[in-house]
Amino acid sequence: GDHRDLHLCDRRQRQMCIRDRYQRRVREPIDLSTTQMSSAQAHFAQQCASLDHYLYRLQGNYRDPTRTRNEIIELLRHHPALQPRAAPLANKKGAEQVVYLSGTVPVTYNGHSYNIPVAIWVPLAFPAVPPVAFVTPTADMIVKPRHRHVDSAGMTYLPYLSAWSAKSSTLRELVATMCRVFSEDPPVRAKPKERSNSSADKPQAAVKTSSSGKSYEDPGAVIKRNAIHAVTEKLRRELKATYSSLATEIDSLMTASSGDPTARKQAELRKLRGEVESTQSKYDELTRWLAANDTGGDIDIDAITEPRDALSKQLLHLVAEDASLEDCGYYMEKALMQGAMTLPEFLKAYRSTARKQALCRATMKRVHAVQKESRQ
Repeated sequence: GDHRDLHLCDRRQRQMCIRDRYQRRVREPIDLSTTQMSSAQAHFAQQCASLDHYLYRLQGNYRDPTRTRNEIIELLRHHPALQPRAAPLANKKGAEQVVYLSGTVPVTYNGHSYNIPVAIWVPLAFPAVPPVAFVTPTADMIVKPRHRHVDSAGMTYLPYLSAWSAKSSTLRELVATMCRVFSEDPPVRAKPKERSNSSADKPQAAVKTSSSGKSYEDPGAVIKRNAIHAVTEKLRRELKATYSSLATEIDSLMTASSGDPTARKQAELRKLRGEVESTQSKYDELTRWLAANDTGGDIDIDAITEPRDALSKQLLHLVAEDASLEDCGYYMEKALMQGAMTLPEFLKAYRSTARKQALCRATMKRVHAVQKESRQ
């Protein structure tokens, strides 16, 4: 026969084998425990894939991409609520594109667990340059005013960041420090809401649900409730004291009005004479002092304001220097927030200013001690 018939038979046999093999594979039972990952593992794998995607986009920009990736993965393994993303550093227009971690970190305050929203930016020079951490309150939260470690814009200042070491410091330890500090003093609180005129509206606890399905109360709401309770107790005590004082005064007035009018007038006259004698005594004392200290010439303002000794003069210059260094630090922070200074420039200048201010205040303390010893 024709050799093409042999090829046709071989082709049909191969097709049948493929068909049977596929059908056998489909009919075999599937072990879900081995073929499917858990939800936590799938979430972590998705986070790692997102991180690799962003690092690939920024390929060649990071100074140490291997350590950057390893540290971020280690952080994600212990804090799955964080999600890697990429954007300009601190969302500043024209800044360099970097990877940052956005999400929540757990804290424990007054025996309750809360989640604080944060964003941790990893600069391109990491780990030589420390990361930049922000608290990012949600729509129903605000940053706590005058917080020790968080400014009004949410930027976080920690001793761990100030003492950052490229060799020993890590992102995981940074987040652990943030959790510990924020557990002592939460950086956010509930945003004040307008009071509703409806009598049917009742205060409700700010309960939220985390990504894992657990319910937690907003730390800002807890702080607000405690503050309202403290203010209410203080007002109650002050009102009680005011009521007691007014009651005593009313009783004295009622007693005076019910007595003899002539005796009341005589008591008032004796009181007025005592005040006149006291005023006359103070007037005579001031007249004698002016007579003893009046030199008869013009007063030299510069001589009056000049320090009396070398220590007072040194202390005056130290106070002025301390105030100028305080203003310098404030305007450096303002320049950093406005983008006029880069983070490395800010850290270098701020450390130098803080060192000078510490030396200045130590000298002021020593001068105070010497002056106190000389007076004794």
